[in-house]
Amino acid sequence: MDTLIRYLHRSQIDAIKWDRCLDNSANGLIYGCSEYLDAMADNWNGLVVGDYDAVIPLPWRSKWGMAYYYHPAFIQQLGLFGQAVKALHKETMDRGSQAEAAKILSAPALYKEIMDVVFSRVRYGDLLLNFGNADIASQIGAAPCNNLILDLSGEYASLSAGYKKDLVNNLRKASKHHLHYLPDNDVSNAVALYEAHYAQRLSSLEKKDYRRFAGLCAGLQRQNRAFARKVVDDGGTLLSIALFLKDSRRIYNMMNTTTDAGRAVAANHFLLDNVIKEFAGAPLALDLEGSDLQGVKHFYLNFGAGEQPYFKYSRLPVALRLWRALR
Repeated sequence: MDTLIRYLHRSQIDAIKWDRCLDNSANGLIYGCSEYLDAMADNWNGLVVGDYDAVIPLPWRSKWGMAYYYHPAFIQQLGLFGQAVKALHKETMDRGSQAEAAKILSAPALYKEIMDVVFSRVRYGDLLLNFGNADIASQIGAAPCNNLILDLSGEYASLSAGYKKDLVNNLRKASKHHLHYLPDNDVSNAVALYEAHYAQRLSSLEKKDYRRFAGLCAGLQRQNRAFARKVVDDGGTLLSIALFLKDSRRIYNMMNTTTDAGRAVAANHFLLDNVIKEFAGAPLALDLEGSDLQGVKHFYLNFGAGEQPYFKYSRLPVALRLWRALR
C-alpha cells in the first residue's frame, strides 16, 4: 500500500483536489478545507489516500526543535475525510489482484496503516478525529467529546415543537422586550466583541488566533460562507451577536457574545431561535459546536439538538503524559 498512502507537505498538496475531496465526503467539514487550514494552522501537512479519495489534515508546530501535532484555534474536528476503503479496493483491483484485495481490504488494517504513516514523520502530538471516524477512534483509543447537531430540514413549526420548556419560557420572556433580529454585515465585529468579552477566560487563545480567524472570516464572507446575526433593542443597543460559518451541509455556530443587558432579556435565546427560523427547511444541519461544559450543553439541548461526538487522541512521551495528568 506504499503508493496508496502518501504523506505530503503543504507545498506538495494539490489544493483543488484536496478541497474537492472535502466537498464530496459525507463527513466533510469546513475546518478541513485548505483555505481554513492555511489561515489557522502554524503549519500543516496532509496524508492523502489514492488520488485524493481520502485525506487527513495534520496541523503541526515545533518546540525545542521537536515537531508535534496540535489543535489549532477555532478548529473543532479534523481526522479522515473521504473514501479510504473504497480507494484501497480500487487500487488493488486496478492491479488485477482480486486475491490481494480480498486479503487486505479491511477497514481495521487500512486504519492501522494510515495511523502508522501519520506518526512516521511526526512521532507525537494531539489529533482531532471527526464524527465519521468512530471506527478509527475505537481502534486507537481516542476519547469522545461532545458536539450537538440540529437538523434544519424540517419546517420551523416542527423544529420549534421540539423546544424544551425552559427555552419556551425564555422566548416568552424575550417577546416582552421588543427585540430586533438583524444581520451584521461586518463579521469582524462579532470576532472583536467575542475577544473583548471572553479573552481572559479562554487563556489558550492568543491575540494572533483572533486576528487570523477574523481574516479568514472576512474572506469566507466574500464567498457567502460566513455571516453574523445580532439582536438589538428599540434604541439600537447591541444585546447579542453571533458569528456563523456555512458550507453545503452545515451552519457552524462559531461565536456567541451576549451583554449583561442581553442576558437579562434572553437575547441569545431569541437570536438562536431566529437563526433556526431563518434557515428552517434548508438541507442543512446547525452545528452548535457542543461543549463539555454542562451549562452550555444544557442551553443547546433545549433547542432539541442531538449528540454527535467527535474524538481526540493524544500520543505523547511518558514524561509528558505524566506532566499533563498532574497539571
